[in-house]
Amino acid sequence: MATRKNKGLINRLSNFISSYHGQIFFNFAYSIGAAIVIWGVLFKLLHLPGGNALLAVGLGTEIVMFILTAFDLPNEIHESNRVINDEIPTTSYHPSTIDTELVERADKATREYCEQAEALAENMRRLNEIYSNMLSALENPLQHKEK
Repeated sequence: MATRKNKGLINRLSNFISSYHGQIFFNFAYSIGAAIVIWGVLFKLLHLPGGNALLAVGLGTEIVMFILTAFDLPNEIHESNRVINDEIPTTSYHPSTIDTELVERADKATREYCEQAEALAENMRRLNEIYSNMLSALENPLQHKEK
């Protein structure tokens, strides 16, 4: 009879963790535990009182969350992901299955990006040249005054 209670508890726990509200609780508890751990490490590094307690609470929370993760049900298995007769499904692309319009758009976007990068490089070269000329102009009056 104890085994039935355990199986019922495990099923209820697994169903709760897999539910929407269970995922919200899980994310909340996991994040809060991680934040407390980081806070405890900060206290330990700065030698502030309470660092040990914060680390203990935070790591304890993380331990509980990792144990609860064991009861989380996997996401729904789709037919395309199932292994049949121990064969791993593979996806291969034949040239005729590739969308030619998509390839042409990607090629055009890549060419436009390259043109923009070349224009940017040319603009940077011109700016560097202007900057160099300005520095030279500023240095020349100073050199004349020193003489």
